[in-house]
Amino acid sequence: LWGMQTLLLGLYGFFSSRKEGGTKKVCAPQSERTNESAKENGEGSLVSLIGSSIAEGALKSVKVTGCVLFFSLVSGLLGSFFQGLFSENQVAAALFYGFFEFSSGIACLSQANALSLFVGGLIIGWSGLSVHLQVAGFLSDAHLSVKKHLTAHLLLPPVTSLLTVLLSKALGLL
Repeated sequence: LWGMQTLLLGLYGFFSSRKEGGTKKVCAPQSERTNESAKENGEGSLVSLIGSSIAEGALKSVKVTGCVLFFSLVSGLLGSFFQGLFSENQVAAALFYGFFEFSSGIACLSQANALSLFVGGLIIGWSGLSVHLQVAGFLSDAHLSVKKHLTAHLLLPPVTSLLTVLLSKALGLL
């Protein structure tokens, strides 16, 4: 499913950039520009480049973990207010929690039936607000627009849901 989603997002990006008149030159993230200028000036050694790469990777990991934790807590707190709505309906709970953080939404689906697979495809196609905030942060660091990412993730959920159900039937899982 992740592979299908990646392929569909790649195709969307390719064809949408062709409609806009070709590809645009992308500005490298700040850390790459700093490392390149340091190398050009003879200031950057391999050790300092490795050190800065590790530090940047650690910072990005903390950002990702913070987003996941924040949206898991927000959905958990909001879910406690609406607990009566979800007590008998795992699909409603999955959609609610999956809107914020996809792994929480997927965790709500316990039955392997066509409806659960369809809803799981919707949740994975949407990816959750947590992922969108993470991607927005990384795209803004690279001076890229978030518009294409959000457009693709608004179009992708129904496609991934249908592909999930069709693939499950073809493999005999349903």
